Amino acid sequence: MGSWPPKCAQISLLGLIGWAFVVSAHAKVVTVTAMAHNDTPAHMNAKALPYANLSAPQGGVLSQAANGTFDHFNPFIDQGSAATELYLVHESLMQQSLDEAFSMYPLLAESATYDTTDASWIIYNLNPKARFSDGSRVTAKDVVFTYESLLSKGAIFYRNYLSAVKSVTALDAQRVRFDFQDASNEEIKMVVAQIPITSHKVDDQFDKVSLTPLLGSGPYTVGRFQPGRVLNYDKNPNYWGKDLLVNLGANNFDRLTFRYFRSSEVAFEAFKAGQYALREENKARNWAVNYTFPAVKQGLVKKVEIENFRPMVMQAFIMNQRKPLFRDIRVREALTLAYDFEWMNRTLFYSGYRRLHSYFQNSELEATGKPSAAELATLKPLLPMLGAHQKQRLLNPQPIPVSDGSGFNRSNLLKARKLLLEAGFAYRGTQLIDPKGKPVSIELLNYTSDLNRIFLPYVQNLKRLGIDAEIRVVDMPQFSERVRNFDFDMMLGQFAQSLSPGQEQIDYWGSGAADQPGSRNIIGLKNPAIDRLIDQIAKAENRKQLVTLSRSLDRLLVSGAYVVPTYGTPSTRVAYWRSVQPPKVTPKYALGLMYWWSSDAPAPAKLKQRAN
Repeated sequence: MGSWPPKCAQISLLGLIGWAFVVSAHAKVVTVTAMAHNDTPAHMNAKALPYANLSAPQGGVLSQAANGTFDHFNPFIDQGSAATELYLVHESLMQQSLDEAFSMYPLLAESATYDTTDASWIIYNLNPKARFSDGSRVTAKDVVFTYESLLSKGAIFYRNYLSAVKSVTALDAQRVRFDFQDASNEEIKMVVAQIPITSHKVDDQFDKVSLTPLLGSGPYTVGRFQPGRVLNYDKNPNYWGKDLLVNLGANNFDRLTFRYFRSSEVAFEAFKAGQYALREENKARNWAVNYTFPAVKQGLVKKVEIENFRPMVMQAFIMNQRKPLFRDIRVREALTLAYDFEWMNRTLFYSGYRRLHSYFQNSELEATGKPSAAELATLKPLLPMLGAHQKQRLLNPQPIPVSDGSGFNRSNLLKARKLLLEAGFAYRGTQLIDPKGKPVSIELLNYTSDLNRIFLPYVQNLKRLGIDAEIRVVDMPQFSERVRNFDFDMMLGQFAQSLSPGQEQIDYWGSGAADQPGSRNIIGLKNPAIDRLIDQIAKAENRKQLVTLSRSLDRLLVSGAYVVPTYGTPSTRVAYWRSVQPPKVTPKYALGLMYWWSSDAPAPAKLKQRAN
């Protein structure tokens, strides 16, 4: 997204793009070294990013846990299970800073050239020093190959994300031009700078599930690994980009190790034993009562809660709209009423979470209260596209259901029962019967028995409604494949949003993505009002308009009751052995682990052993 550049005589552009230099008053085509989404890049002239320590020690190992397994090193496809953190191997044209909503700084491209009056094209000028890990030069031919391959045989997410790209052309070895479908989508100019790039030499590998890594230009290369057990990334001693702004004070470890676990409980015990150095804790109960082991008491392990300012991840039980049962909004409302957050938070989570009620919670994009005048003006043309029930929920929003916390949830279950009866359902004894006379059953897909304690209280309430509900636990590869092909009734999933939503919303909610296996439209949404709003978001002209449109999208999603919101937290819980050290300044919108370093303090013996 971006604001349209002013056409009057000025010597600085204060909207979308930050200038690399002053241009003449009547210039249309400009070359810039930093870009920001409806803002001015804050660090364009900085010597280092504010969260970087230029004196950070070099060397050592950062070890972490990973979930499940992996069977390939290809970040461009949606088959199989890709290894974690492949961004360490593959770089993009520019890199986003971690303390701005959406600002991009040079990486493979040292600058960009575009016309301030025409958003239908942009040229990225590659850094002549950019090299792949084999020493070969990164050229425009590699960029063209990557994009053309993504658009023809890449993951559905990339195809949807880049749907506004018309063509990609190598002007010469160092310049690549992107042409877009129209001139009204300012954001796409920055979107194309975010995509990881590989070499044209991997043509025959591009769409393959393989344990042969694709060629990348990043600071790390794939080291020793054992699928399902361990993966090492080794620092490239000849990395070309170490002196770039985004890399100063970053990539300090010689090795990054990921140890794979199929059980979160086993992973936690491994952390306590010193088998890996840093853990992001996502269980409130663990955080509240289980960090009392000797290493914590002795000061060898530190636990911190770091506040962040990005939207909280919408974690929810997703109802598959492709299934007839979930197409009636009253059914979806009833299933939401059956979720008893208050009791679970008190008894299972030690009151460590907040109930989610927005897809942009914890940010200025979150919709609160009744729609503002600006939001109503946006939503009014969309109202004829909505059903009466959703329209009523949209214009008169109600708070998320709250129980008395007793564990019975009687009041909400009675309301749910009433909604089901209004929707044409009936009871045969204690069994809920659908309008066709068939017993109602729901399978909740799960990939680990560790989550059963979260699923079971909800399943119990569904059974109180007369629904034959059961949990189906499958291994991670089968879970991924079933989700990829939308083969589920309900599942626990997540929707992460940025502070600058745009083209990616097509893949989340767009009607065209609903029938594309591998898309992120897991819900199966096909709502013309949402489609219309997504298009407007992608073409927002300034930050104020983007905020209004995003809040309006939030209202449409919430009023549709498409998911059963669960819980989240606006902070990140991190525990780490004193063998690693964080910078004094934490980025606002990320943990920024690439800016951590190895501490001078002695590492636990097991960590030392595993670092060799």
